[in-house]
Amino acid sequence: SLTGSAEAARSLTEDLVSGDAAWKSVHFKVEPCTRRSCWRALQVWTAAELCGLGCDGDTQRKLDGVGPGSTLDPMAFHDAVLGGHRVNNTRKAALIDCRNVYETAVGGFDVAGVPNVEKIDPETRHFADFTGWVDAHLGDLAHYDDIYMYCTGGVRCERASALIKAKLQDVATLQLREEEEEGPRQEPPRPRVFHLRGGIVRYTQTVDAASSLFKGKNYVFDRRARHAGHPAATADVLGSCVLCDRSWDSYRGKRRCRTCQTLVLVCEPCLSTGADKRAPALQCATCTRSASFQKEGAPPR
Repeated sequence: SLTGSAEAARSLTEDLVSGDAAWKSVHFKVEPCTRRSCWRALQVWTAAELCGLGCDGDTQRKLDGVGPGSTLDPMAFHDAVLGGHRVNNTRKAALIDCRNVYETAVGGFDVAGVPNVEKIDPETRHFADFTGWVDAHLGDLAHYDDIYMYCTGGVRCERASALIKAKLQDVATLQLREEEEEGPRQEPPRPRVFHLRGGIVRYTQTVDAASSLFKGKNYVFDRRARHAGHPAATADVLGSCVLCDRSWDSYRGKRRCRTCQTLVLVCEPCLSTGADKRAPALQCATCTRSASFQKEGAPPR
């Protein structure tokens, strides 16, 4: 993503592309912003993983070999999720939100009423938790015909979709070996894996507000904190204050859960009156549910 004036961003991207053909494959996202929310400087550094799944070297190389899922531009993704290619058939699809729980708390895709599509929120605290979630739900994922994935800007999905493809491939290979002991068999079908090119950022800039499936705010990791790609989305407040349950979707004061340290929503009235300081401790909804399940003797989700 690039911040700055539209003219400056356009000039920079044009210069990069014209100067080196390698830049032509880069998907630039130019974000409207105020002077206060602009990034102060360009930072460049080397990292073992662009998005930290926490994989070892062998797994990283395996994911590189498998490659990410098929990318779909916003309108193609929109039409596919709505079921354009599933008309008159019973293909079952999963829509996976690859973001963390504090991001999904304030916005996400709404597919209620869309036939044969199940939205899945892994409720991860960190992206590195995604691997464990996939391992725990691999059997369920293998039963879908299509898997659609999305994140903020599309980067996490590059790795997350490769991970799911690799894990499903391992399951299919193991199943085939077991069945071949009884005689030659064809490889069992695997779900098709897709992800949204440009993520929520590009989707909300492309899809008409009246027909958009994205509701609420898109949390972003800069001074804007969260934003809506179009004015119509600003009316959807999906989050709520952990203290008073007031509808709220702005992370003020960097308040965190006492148990897992993830960001929690505390509304302005509770902050201004000091209610957050008088409360015994702040706890996110995920940890609250987990504590409730454990108290009842059931295993946490």
